[in-house]
Amino acid sequence: MAGMFLLTAAAVSCGKGDLYDPTTRHEVSIAFDWSENPLIDGESDRPTGMKMHFYPQPTTGTGSTEAEIYEVGPTGGSVNLTMGDYKMLAYNNDTREEVVHFRNMERFETAEAYVAEATEPTEAMQDAERLPGTKSGGGVVVYQPDRLHGGVWEGLRVTPEGGASGVVKPIPMVRVIRFDVDVAEIADVASSEGLLSGVASAVNLSTGESVPGSNARTAFSMTKTAKGVVGVVTVFGVNTPDTTGTKDLSQLKLSFHLNDGSVSTVTVDVSKAVEQASGNKIVVNVEVKGLHEMYVTAQVTGWQSGGDLNIDLI
Repeated sequence: MAGMFLLTAAAVSCGKGDLYDPTTRHEVSIAFDWSENPLIDGESDRPTGMKMHFYPQPTTGTGSTEAEIYEVGPTGGSVNLTMGDYKMLAYNNDTREEVVHFRNMERFETAEAYVAEATEPTEAMQDAERLPGTKSGGGVVVYQPDRLHGGVWEGLRVTPEGGASGVVKPIPMVRVIRFDVDVAEIADVASSEGLLSGVASAVNLSTGESVPGSNARTAFSMTKTAKGVVGVVTVFGVNTPDTTGTKDLSQLKLSFHLNDGSVSTVTVDVSKAVEQASGNKIVVNVEVKGLHEMYVTAQVTGWQSGGDLNIDLI
């Protein structure tokens, strides 16, 4: 994802009277272009604002190593910086504080966002925790992250002759996965929940990659349809054979509350489907059989990149 960020940059000429004063500040203009972000379908999907961290590099005139932090609107804005080299990190500032947290922000390379452990589980989380086998292994249960977007400007140089301007294209830091589950005995199902394990609980903001070893689980509700159930989950990433080998692969555990009061559960490996479906919007098709049998079976029958994520349209 390293190529996601800076579109254009240009020097801006200023007066010569302040050429060599390292404390003089020059205007730096940043515009955010959302036109290629796959999770932004229009202005209403844009975040309400962006937070920008400017990390001074060794050539910066003041010698400071502490990042300067500014907030602007979703389309960008201007700030004033002293001459020198910077790395800029930007992300939307409208995520919920109780859900998305930030750490290791002292350095550009180590800045991370992580999702909080679920201290007040939703009904779906509580139901999922009651499923057999969910108490051990698979990591802690975390909330689903809000839609976090980010971008960087690594080659920002404020020259003695003036400031700079650039256009940055933020990309999603999350992946949104829709599970379409065909259930042969759907007439017998009263409600259902899903629990996705092998979920990355943190993302590196400078690369857009999920943090290795941040293994967790997240629960989500499912909506009943004529053919089965469907649910949408948002994550920073999932463990796949490409990222973790054979360890802690992403598993989808489904629980079906039947009309007779019983509960049937089934688990299916979805890591291969998520790995082979590129992009930030993924649809995974699953087929479930035998809700009334001793052994319920499930298999992934297909997957695709992109697609409609809106359950209300089904």
